[in-house]
Amino acid sequence: MVKKKKLLWGTTLISLLIILSTAFAITENITELGWSDDSGINWFGMVVQPTQDINVSGIIRAPGNTAALCKIFDYNKTGTILNTLGIGTTNGTDSNFNPRVALTKDVNYVFACGNADNSSNHEMYRAITLPVIGTNIKWVGRVASLVANGTGFSSDVIGQAKAIKGVTYTLSIAPLSIDANFSYVIDKPNASISFTDTSTDVNVTINDWNWSINGTKQSDDQNYTLVGSQNIDYNTCLKVGGLGTDGNTYTSQYCKTVSVDTINPTIDGNLVYTQGFTSAFNITYNLICYDNSAAPITYQVIKNDTNYLLNEGDVNATLNTASFTLNYPGSAEIVMKCVDDGNNFATLSFDKIYALKFRLVNENTGALFDLNKVTAAQAFTYDGNFIYNFKDANLTSTNFFSPSRTVRFDFTYPDADATKISREINFDYITDENVGVCVAEYQQFYLYRFLSTSVKPVVVYNDFAKCYNLASTTKFLYNTYQSNTAYTINKPYYLYTYTNGVKTLLALLDGANNTEINLDILAFNQQTYVYSIDTDQIVFIPSETDLNTIVLYFTSPNDNESVTLQIYNGNTLLWNYTELVDTNLFQVNFFYGDSNVTDTNLLKIVVTVVNDGETSSFYKWFNTRAESYAGILNPIVAIVLSFFVLFFGVTMVSYRFAMGWFGLFISFVAIGILALAPMYDYIIFLMAIYFIIGIFIGVIGREQTLGVSS
Repeated sequence: MVKKKKLLWGTTLISLLIILSTAFAITENITELGWSDDSGINWFGMVVQPTQDINVSGIIRAPGNTAALCKIFDYNKTGTILNTLGIGTTNGTDSNFNPRVALTKDVNYVFACGNADNSSNHEMYRAITLPVIGTNIKWVGRVASLVANGTGFSSDVIGQAKAIKGVTYTLSIAPLSIDANFSYVIDKPNASISFTDTSTDVNVTINDWNWSINGTKQSDDQNYTLVGSQNIDYNTCLKVGGLGTDGNTYTSQYCKTVSVDTINPTIDGNLVYTQGFTSAFNITYNLICYDNSAAPITYQVIKNDTNYLLNEGDVNATLNTASFTLNYPGSAEIVMKCVDDGNNFATLSFDKIYALKFRLVNENTGALFDLNKVTAAQAFTYDGNFIYNFKDANLTSTNFFSPSRTVRFDFTYPDADATKISREINFDYITDENVGVCVAEYQQFYLYRFLSTSVKPVVVYNDFAKCYNLASTTKFLYNTYQSNTAYTINKPYYLYTYTNGVKTLLALLDGANNTEINLDILAFNQQTYVYSIDTDQIVFIPSETDLNTIVLYFTSPNDNESVTLQIYNGNTLLWNYTELVDTNLFQVNFFYGDSNVTDTNLLKIVVTVVNDGETSSFYKWFNTRAESYAGILNPIVAIVLSFFVLFFGVTMVSYRFAMGWFGLFISFVAIGILALAPMYDYIIFLMAIYFIIGIFIGVIGREQTLGVSS
């Protein structure tokens, strides 16, 4: 019989350990529990340690006629009983732990329960629930033996203990805490700092604030404003106190050094790279930031405004260096910046660095130029630091890597006079990074001289060969004007300038002319025509400076992606132009002097607009006197008016007239109204619908006339 009881006791113990290890498997630092049955009350116990100052309370449940007694022991004081939490009643009813017991952070405690009647023949096992274990309290061990008289822990082993059966022991832990903190805003012009209390609490009501600066109390208000001196560090502390729900007082303190720093850091930096006509595009940056404060400084190296090559905090006077490769072809603007903890900063900007490719293009054919057609071909910067000889390299292209903004090209021809033609390319006025430079075989050259009263950008571009003849400014003195020149051949060229940083097309040039052009007059004439409309429109104006040129004005209420103009004489394409920048309002010159057309030819312009990925087009007829013959009616107005005429025309009369000659007449009137609008795709589609309606009416009318209709 004894053997059987021992076997039952061992089985119960093993089952209990399995249950407990499973119940607490998700809790950090949980260990199995131990118990003993020393003389007196039969106890079991577990060692726990609060991770913060907390209050605990709980419920005891004893089954049947068994009364349960639970206590808390201070483990560090060798079993001293701190408090009796409560005694459970019989019949399985609950008994609350009262009062709450305050436990101290990082101190070990024993939670112990036993049968209250000291009877050794009572058996009960434990079912323990601690729902907040791992948050506010952790398990640190087990008690193998616990004496009831508070004299200490015995060395009894688990095997000597009796199982105590039927008690449920539940703890609920109510944390009490307070955490001081504050934020602040610095008003540099007034040398003041506004501190705002941001302290937090759990089951504590904060009712006391103490602000101190450099160890001296300043205020007991919840928020505080310090008016001090600039460039001084202030060691600011906030101590808060409050009453907990357990009736105890809790305090916390937070300190931070704050300064009203108005002194900007000092910056020292440079860029190291190989400049000139080279294929190496590596750049090394070196940056050092100096500040009056010992606090870390933010080191920044920024490429093209948004690309941060470096953005890190580092200690004062530290060299930050690294290398990167500039994308080719391309360009970069590098800015270095030092920012201290007071948001004071210093910047260092560098000239824009260009990594470009130049190609010598035959402006007669658009192909690469044959260097055998010239005796010399050189590219150089005006400072004389970089020179490239195309003939020596026997190459028609070269790379350029430099902050220099202008490269000049000189070409010498094998004629008796050793004629020299120059091209000047200023990178500020071109959008290409693979730059075609116009070079012509020796032939008749024509001189265009561009004049302005002040320095003005001037760009001459051969759209056929896709190359630049000139991209510079009117910077040379000619009589009382600023001037620059371009040597052209018998090809058309586009003439551009820049107004307030925006590229503007001024004219289409006939290269076979020796002439002077006043850029101021062209720019003024461009600004004289302003249209306010609610649909896309093209307007024709005779040029005031060239009898063989028509000025085309395009206006749109939308910010389009692109606008393409194509002019046809019959099925022959005479001219085309695509605008990608000023797509809602621009002007362009159509030169027809070499197109073999007169004012008796009826020309057709097709306007194709791309907006939000959708493509639409319309056309107009016009002649060289800038007289247009279609598209004089707003398309929306035309649609509404034509529908009104057609619908009411066939519904306001009898069926016999509607399905007869009158209905046919009304259909063609509606088509005629649509024909007055620009020929958008949807206008043409609606005209086709009206035409089909007219054919249907004609068929029905014929059947009525023949007496066939039913």
